[in-house]
Amino acid sequence: MSVQDTLAQLETAQLVRHLIDAEPAYIFKHALTQDAAYQSLLQKQRREIHRRVAFACEQLYADQLDEHAALLAQHFECAEEDRKALEYLQRAAEYARRSFAAREQVELISRALAIAERRNDNRLKASLHTERGKALTELAAWTEAKKELESALALLSPTQLEQRAQVLLYLANVYRWLFDAQAAHQVGEEALALAEQLGNDKLASSAMCGIAFWETAQGRPRAGIAMFERAFSRARELRTPELIQAISLVGLTRYWLGEYQPAIEANETAITRAFEIFDNTTIMQSFGILGLAQAGMGHYGAALDTFRRAREFAREHGGGPWLARAVAMEGGVHLDLFDFAGAETLAREAREIGRAAKFGPAQVSAAIDLLLNFARRGLVHGAEHLMKEVADAIPLTYGSHRWLWQNRFVQARAELALARSQYDEAIEKANESLEQSRATFRVKYEIAALVTRGQARLAKGDHAAGISDLDTAHEIVQPTDNPTLFLRTAIALLQVRGDDTLATRARVTARQISNSLPSGELRARFDAYVSELI
Repeated sequence: MSVQDTLAQLETAQLVRHLIDAEPAYIFKHALTQDAAYQSLLQKQRREIHRRVAFACEQLYADQLDEHAALLAQHFECAEEDRKALEYLQRAAEYARRSFAAREQVELISRALAIAERRNDNRLKASLHTERGKALTELAAWTEAKKELESALALLSPTQLEQRAQVLLYLANVYRWLFDAQAAHQVGEEALALAEQLGNDKLASSAMCGIAFWETAQGRPRAGIAMFERAFSRARELRTPELIQAISLVGLTRYWLGEYQPAIEANETAITRAFEIFDNTTIMQSFGILGLAQAGMGHYGAALDTFRRAREFAREHGGGPWLARAVAMEGGVHLDLFDFAGAETLAREAREIGRAAKFGPAQVSAAIDLLLNFARRGLVHGAEHLMKEVADAIPLTYGSHRWLWQNRFVQARAELALARSQYDEAIEKANESLEQSRATFRVKYEIAALVTRGQARLAKGDHAAGISDLDTAHEIVQPTDNPTLFLRTAIALLQVRGDDTLATRARVTARQISNSLPSGELRARFDAYVSELI
């Protein structure tokens, strides 16, 4: 009896079904039937059938092996053809990486590792642990990624200097996302020493970027940028994951300094190049920074669209921490636009997502935004429990966020004291905020501190000093081209001093901001707030 006749009998018996509009192909009608048929075969028979199917598929899909690599790997695994199984598992994992399917990539590498363990192939195991660590990094599973990369290092021989340097660079990146800047710096120095020993400029420039990050993490953003630039000049081309991520970090640092256009350009470049190498981490990191920088330039529609893309990408690719981060950043933009209700909703959402993803930075950052929000609305009773939470969290952070949070937190305390009419405390905390802002070149918080101190001095009756602070804030804001920062200083000045020219400019700026916002609650809340003040 021919194969076709046998298949026809099985179809008549309702055991299999012919796939319509397909090549001659049949499937079992019920999974239990399939399982029963499979279990009835001897293991030797199963292995032989899988082997024949695998080699047949290899010929049938010779021009589509990447797309069918996972299927081929499965059949070669079942056939116990370890060499071929490894080949296709690694091929399928790479295809998954290029498809932004990091979870599938981790699963495929894990199966390859099981074979490598049986073969006791340390070189292969080191390579696979490295790849699994990189894939876990893309999933923001940084603790697990750290373990994988440490396992890879333990398996490398002392003579494999280049491989060790590269794994150390991956590990430094993981430490950055674990917010352990000290460990990232130490590992980066070790990688740099190996790169110098090898005379490898590409590795050396990547390691230098880690050291540049250390400078920014210590509150020295200008020194960090200078080191980044030295690293870039040493690299022949900025195409490695470490260097592309460094471009994004330069953009972030530029944003902190109030240099919004360079920040936009850096992160647009980082996003483009990260898509070219399928680097989820840099894509998700850069979306958030780009949105902040666009808002800083007054491109609010573009910023909100960027945050929408950030949310979508994070949800699609399993980035819980990245989703929390994007939502928190978007909430900060709403706060700057005087949309206090919308900002509060987003901050609470970011905290909920961050808590579920065990991503503390988003929780703390959003908590500080809530403190600023409550202060600016005069809702000081809602701040007490958050004050303790933030105060307890900051000493436990060792990454780049520590000095940022310290600056933002002391500014929030200054504004809360002002809202409580505790003017001496408001001035004291504003002085601290001003000192920290100037030391780290954070223009946005320098302006906020001057406005807060000026308002507190005016409330105490020190008119000359208060006006001087507000005038200084207004002067500093001019080069930034930040519309909401300008509007905040203008509103503060107009409340205490008549100025027709400033009032006209403030109204024009408010109209420009409003027109750039999508119609809806955000625009309505912005218009309602500014209409009462200018």
